[in-house]
Amino acid sequence: MKSTNKPTAGKSTSVEQQSQAEPQLPMLMRGPQDPEFDLPKFFLSTKRTKGSSGNRTGKFQKSNALVHNNPQVAMTVMQQKMTNIWLKNAQQTPAVPESEVRWKIPTSEVFGQLEVSTRNHKHLEKIINQMMSIKVRWDVMNEKGIAKNYAVVFPYCKVEQGVITYEIQTEVIKLLNEFESYTNINLKEISKLSKKSSIPLYELASRYLNIGYSRWFEWDKFRDMLVAADNIPNNAKSWALFNARYLMPAVEDVNAQTDILVTIEQRKFNRKITHVRIAVTHNNNKNSLNNVALAGHSPEKFELFSQLIVLGFREKSAQLLMKQYSADEIKLAMEYTKKRLEATNLTKLQFPDRYLSHALKNKLYLEPASFTNGKSLELFAKGWGAVSGRSGAVITEEAWWKPRCIASSAWASG
Repeated sequence: MKSTNKPTAGKSTSVEQQSQAEPQLPMLMRGPQDPEFDLPKFFLSTKRTKGSSGNRTGKFQKSNALVHNNPQVAMTVMQQKMTNIWLKNAQQTPAVPESEVRWKIPTSEVFGQLEVSTRNHKHLEKIINQMMSIKVRWDVMNEKGIAKNYAVVFPYCKVEQGVITYEIQTEVIKLLNEFESYTNINLKEISKLSKKSSIPLYELASRYLNIGYSRWFEWDKFRDMLVAADNIPNNAKSWALFNARYLMPAVEDVNAQTDILVTIEQRKFNRKITHVRIAVTHNNNKNSLNNVALAGHSPEKFELFSQLIVLGFREKSAQLLMKQYSADEIKLAMEYTKKRLEATNLTKLQFPDRYLSHALKNKLYLEPASFTNGKSLELFAKGWGAVSGRSGAVITEEAWWKPRCIASSAWASG
């Protein structure tokens, strides 16, 4: 076996190049491109401990440049899952001895990671043949370099005696070794997803899990990452169609099946949606969300319920709130609360759920919010759920109203 030199995270490694003749490939199994190149001699995994199952853990450190991608055409769910399985396998196992750009994986392991009961090898081979024509743009947040051009991810694939041999495009191999900026992907969670845009949404949301919010995306750029950048389906060309056919089903799928909870926030200009961003948190109410979906609630109510959970409501509290108030009232109060959360000139809001409940009960959302016009009234600076500046104590209803009632009585009696 060849000696290996593993590069340090985030740094390129220069080693002596080998000049070995490339074995002749059957023309039928060649992809659209099969360039010649030189690569450093390394395989992309951390060493496996004795007895470990390696690929069976489901964990995958996927470079953010690979998460931020635009497929040229809409990929099927199975193609998306297979892409991740192959990339993970390349990151965690050495390349084949005769080539540093090819890897092998048993078909049984692929079926196992897909978590499907069928063993339809003909269907698998059909998907594999399709994989050789998939073109993707990587690192699209950068808007320069490799983000400008499409590349075939897997230019060569072959199935023989129950083993898949596949080749990975050179730029993708380099990105697989980028450990400076990556997202932790759980392929066991991905295996449960079934909607067309669920997997890219799950990956993109996982990217921002520790932050809580993604950046604001122009909605069509967001669509390009979730569906396709060039050959866009007719039912995804407008915001309304994309939202109804792709985005909301994906949000519902991710929230019901995975360990993260996603909601989509919107910005409007002249009543048109211009930008969106992802709000994401850990999903501690997976079972309740699944029950809401199974109970036949509309996607709108499911989205509303998910947003209440993100703001800190418990399952029963969110359901009770949705029974007490109309969807329009909750949306207005939610928008009011989000504006207060974004008011960085005011005391940090520690309990958004309490603040929203207070806004609903007192219909504060019907009044112009002082924190949106630069003023800083005490009601908003130290309202429900806010934190007192020096002590860090939470301001309660009694702490807020009692001093004012005493002051009012003294003024009236005086």
